Amino acid sequence: MKSNKNISVLSWPFALLLIICSIGIIFVSELIADKAYQQRLAAQKKELTESVSVYRAQLEQALARDLSVTSAVRSYIAVNPDLTQAEFALYVEQLLSGSNQIKNLGAAKDLVINLIYPFKGNEAALGLDFRKNKAQKDAALLAVNTKNIVIAGPLNLVQGGVGLIAREPVFRADSGDLWGLVSVVIDVDLLLGNAGISNNALFDIALRGKNSTGEAGDVFYGQAELFSQTEDAVTLNVRLPYGSWLLAAKPIKGWLPAKYEPYHLWTTATVFVLCFTLLTLYRIAQHRKSQFQRQIARSERRFRTLFEQSQVVMLLIDKVNGDIIAANSGAKAFYGYSDQDFVQQSIQCLSVDTHFDVQQLSPVNGASHDNMLQSQKVTAKHMLANGENRVVELFPTQIELQDKDILFVVIHDVTKQLENEEHLRDAKHKAELASQSKSRFLANMSHEIRTPMNGIIGLAELVMDTELSAQQHQYLSKLRLSAGNLLHIINDVLDYSKVEAGKLELQPVDFSFFELMSGLSAAVSHLAYQKRVLLLFDVGENNLPQVRGDKLRLHQVLLNLLSNAIKFTEDGKVKLSICAEPLDPEQIQVSFNVSDTGIGIDSRHQQSLFQPFSQADESSTRKYGGTGLGLAISQDLAKLMGAEIQLESEVGKGSSFYFNLNFPVVKAPLNYHLHNQSCIAWVQDSDEVKILSAYAKLLHLKVKHQPIANLGQANELLKHADYCLFDCDLGFEVLSPMLAAAGPLKSRYIAIVGSGNTPLIRALTNAGVDKILLKPYVAEDLYAVLNHQNKDPKNTLVLEDTPLLDIRILLAEDNEINREVAVSVLELLGASVSCAENGLNAVKMVNKQPYDVVLMDIQMPELDGISATEIIRQNHSELPIIAMTAHVMQSEVERCLAAGMNDHLGKPFERSILVEKVLQHAKKNPD
Repeated sequence: MKSNKNISVLSWPFALLLIICSIGIIFVSELIADKAYQQRLAAQKKELTESVSVYRAQLEQALARDLSVTSAVRSYIAVNPDLTQAEFALYVEQLLSGSNQIKNLGAAKDLVINLIYPFKGNEAALGLDFRKNKAQKDAALLAVNTKNIVIAGPLNLVQGGVGLIAREPVFRADSGDLWGLVSVVIDVDLLLGNAGISNNALFDIALRGKNSTGEAGDVFYGQAELFSQTEDAVTLNVRLPYGSWLLAAKPIKGWLPAKYEPYHLWTTATVFVLCFTLLTLYRIAQHRKSQFQRQIARSERRFRTLFEQSQVVMLLIDKVNGDIIAANSGAKAFYGYSDQDFVQQSIQCLSVDTHFDVQQLSPVNGASHDNMLQSQKVTAKHMLANGENRVVELFPTQIELQDKDILFVVIHDVTKQLENEEHLRDAKHKAELASQSKSRFLANMSHEIRTPMNGIIGLAELVMDTELSAQQHQYLSKLRLSAGNLLHIINDVLDYSKVEAGKLELQPVDFSFFELMSGLSAAVSHLAYQKRVLLLFDVGENNLPQVRGDKLRLHQVLLNLLSNAIKFTEDGKVKLSICAEPLDPEQIQVSFNVSDTGIGIDSRHQQSLFQPFSQADESSTRKYGGTGLGLAISQDLAKLMGAEIQLESEVGKGSSFYFNLNFPVVKAPLNYHLHNQSCIAWVQDSDEVKILSAYAKLLHLKVKHQPIANLGQANELLKHADYCLFDCDLGFEVLSPMLAAAGPLKSRYIAIVGSGNTPLIRALTNAGVDKILLKPYVAEDLYAVLNHQNKDPKNTLVLEDTPLLDIRILLAEDNEINREVAVSVLELLGASVSCAENGLNAVKMVNKQPYDVVLMDIQMPELDGISATEIIRQNHSELPIIAMTAHVMQSEVERCLAAGMNDHLGKPFERSILVEKVLQHAKKNPD
């Protein structure tokens, strides 16, 4: 017992000391274990960072190839803004012959997709308006505003499937104006596969984009949880032309297991404190050390494998002196050096620039660890082993390898890209020069053709005003008609040339549809009367508001469609229908439809009908004449305004041309009311009956249609109505008995007569009918007649004999024939005319005596009209000056107005327009 007690006593201090030492050893072991764990974790993160850097470089390389296609298409469209789908497809097909991840590529003029490749399978994308697509609007507008490539997605595509969409704005090479966007859809799976991301078996990787404001966007690959696990995942930025993606990664098998928990260590120390503490701790330390070393070795081997096998040009460079430590197979193939050659050189030796310093590749002093991992771009010129110089972009990233800080550099060859950009700049310059030459040629051609045409038409009109025999008058009428047809053909050719050269621009003004249709009626009603074709305007029973748009171009399109309809209709009718639908309180969509009962168009020729110099067939060209440019110009003008003319036709039954345009509303429609008024009507055509009924409903007018058989009872029926409407197409002989028996009731008769039928109008007037409604008419015309606001048609047929009486006019014109024509016309109209043969004489004459208006030619010897106007304006700021010239291009008109002229009158001119402009601007000066 004593022995045991001594042992116990002796053992107690030792046991206490051993326990105290064990506790101390455990405490120290805990510190060591924690530090070792952190080192291992840092090594694993470094390994992951290095590996992910390679994936990022491969992703950026793959993406850069696709975006270079986008930039090439953008540059091509900038020089060729009017390319067709076929031209677009051919060019894109050539670009996509190499390796890429592109599913399809489109172009969106005015942000609406109108070109697509490949076309098959992507038809649904045509017509997509980025401004109206909520999913794509922000990114599209951001690309336009930043003038840079913006990548969005992945998105569900209109044509099916999912993809990344890169958009780059296109600005016209000739004007710098925005043309639209180039949009490329990139196959996400193929992109990530080529970058080695989707098929790696080592790491969990996720990608997240940024939205249009630059803030964190959606995760489009991998698990979103990686971005919330900021301490567990490594993140790198993937550079984009605008903004960036964020790449996050962590090992598939997770990080290192957590170090031993404190309670476990204390339990182990309590159980084995007397026997195994020191040995166990020692062996654990040795094991952790060897494991750490093995992981470092594996990390370096993995990086070396990725480095060597990649075909991207990569170098490892000493951060301090720039010596090349290693080059991968891509670098050897690109530069043409062996391993031995590389290790004997530095990055400075590869550079042609003798001042290149490796510090240009180093991170900025004071940069954080995360910023050190992000690549910057350095452009340099390198010499290959064969002596060839290549322009390259270097993307350095600082990494640690074998306990040494080095630079991992990815190199892209951009020589070809820069050469292509230089070629594009040269092509753009040549295209601009060609465009300028074409514009000058158009202006000169217009002037040189119109100058003699002015003399021909003017002299023909002057001779027709003299006493002539019937045969002479017939010959001159045909001469005047032929000259007018020739001028129309010339205008078609010049207009088409201007459209083709992109010189036509929209000129929006406020206008009413009543004004538009009145102008159309004045222009084509005589053509309908000559062919005995019924011409109708149908605007339905809804009053149309005042809108803003290019009235002149719209008038030109409708005038061409109506003229063609009348030309190709031998018998029957032509109808212009206009219908408006509100889009919102401030905008309406207006549908235009010109239909006829003419010869119709075979379906085989309908596709080519809108092509320049094309008609339905050669027989129509011989029978009906024309250049075949009218519809081509009309289609171009419609597209310029945002529409496309469509066609429905059947041979022998007629044709229908229709299109839709959107207009902003500037003024609400006027309300016309004819309360408590009624009328009876005899109208022969069924369509006209419907149109008249709709107008009557709009005006709140009660109308009752009568059969032709009841015409003899008109005077009796009129006792129960306010007015009697009758269609004079019934024939004056049929109407004569009714008119003869009318007596005082004639004042309530309203005759519907085709415009241009002057003999019938005179006969009706002589018979006592003073209310006449001219076809084609609209509701406003009917209201004016019923409200006693119509003018006597007789008075509208003849101009005042001398509307320019006592107006003093100075005519500056160098062409003798045109001067003679202008003087004769002006003097016939009552004006007092003085002549100047050039601009210098015009300046002298203005300074000697007062004039009410100056008619100024532009192209004159000694001093041109522009210079003469600028000199006159120095002392005569109020004197009206009107350009009267064969220069009719819009640029010339603007040049005249900029020089100080008040207006522009193109040659050949119509007398009515000449009178209108002179009366508008002439201000009589006191003697």
